[in-house]
Formats: sequence, structure tokens, C-alpha cells
Amino acid sequence: MTNKEIPLMTLFAKQSLVVEQMRSIRASLNYITERQEIATILFSSAEMNEGKSTVAANLATLYAESGKNVLLVDGDLRNPSIHTTFQVTNECGLSNWLNGETQDIEKAIQETAINGLSVTTSGSLKSDPATLLDSSKMDDFLLFAKDQFDLVMIDTTPMTAVSDAQILSAKVDGTLIVVRENVTKKKALKKTFNLLRLSGSNLLGMIYNGARNSVYTGYY
Repeated sequence: MTNKEIPLMTLFAKQSLVVEQMRSIRASLNYITERQEIATILFSSAEMNEGKSTVAANLATLYAESGKNVLLVDGDLRNPSIHTTFQVTNECGLSNWLNGETQDIEKAIQETAINGLSVTTSGSLKSDPATLLDSSKMDDFLLFAKDQFDLVMIDTTPMTAVSDAQILSAKVDGTLIVVRENVTKKKALKKTFNLLRLSGSNLLGMIYNGARNSVYTGYY
């Protein structure tokens, strides 16, 4: 298991073109979430290195800064990033709740230094991720989170890598797919759509990342 740290442009580059585009994404999401009463959103991609974790972390920060009470969940139990990005402990997280190591669900939720933003880290994984995520305890966690927060945003694995993302996509209100210019392959993206269709997921849309006409490695 590796630990990756995600750049929070929404905190440190507030006036950049990248962050302006993030705000535009948030505005579009606001329309969709309000119209469809969306409370839980899954962020995934077709394959690795397409920017899903960066998009999720930065959008969660933007929503919290706008006054929403947000929970960002690290559902990528195999390659987590949230604990390093927000500099919190990963001793007790989602996997610890799911495997029964902790009976107190609130112990799997931590506040961050950003007002209005809490996180659930991946936790100390000791079991098969797919089995944990496909359990009724995952349903219980989402029900609790929806009751406590205005918006629950979940980062997860790429859709075509393992079954984790497909499992979670069937449990949330909607899924967003991040695609990256010159990285995402058409074959992988087509497979992603087929997997979402099979799971019955509500595809909210795609976020296009890395447009070449930007001076930033941004999100469009």
C-alpha cells in the first residue's frame, strides 16, 4: 500500500485558472445534486493517474469553504491519499469500521483543519477490500454519513483495475468519472461505462482533466 499526497490548489492557488475551473465544476454539480437530491458522490476513473483523487479532495475543500458540511471518504483502500493530503492519522478509518475493529462509527470520522470538512481515511487494511466494501456495514456507514453531512464525497479505485469502484458505484447516489487528456484510453473508458451500466450506477457526468491549452495541469 502506497501513500500519495494530493495538491490542494483550492487552498494555495485560489486565484488560479485551475481553481476557477473547479468552481465551475462545483456550480454544475450544484444544479445536478439539487435537482436529483444527490447526497453521496463517488469519484473514479477508467485507469490510474487520471486525477480522480485530486479532483475529489479539491472539490470537497471548495464545498466546505462554501458553507457545506462535507465528509470526504477514502474508499481507495489499496492506494489511499486522504490521510497524507489532510495530515491526519490513518490508525482508524473506513476499513477498521467495516471489519469490526471499531464499533463506534464516529471514531472513523475526523475533522480537518478546514472548517466544515471532515474525512474518513482508508484505515489499517487487514482484509480483502472488495469484500469489505460489498458488506452491509458499508451501507450502514453511508446511511450514517448522509444523516450527519450535507454532502459525502468518496474517492475510490479506477473502475477497470479492481471491482471496488463498481461495488461502491451501486451504493451511492451518483458517480463522476475523471478522464485525462492523452492518458485515458477509449477502450478503458468504454469498459468503465459498461461496468457502471451493469452496476446500475447513476452516472452524473465526466470531468475532463489536463487540457493542453492551460498553463496549469488543471481540471476542465
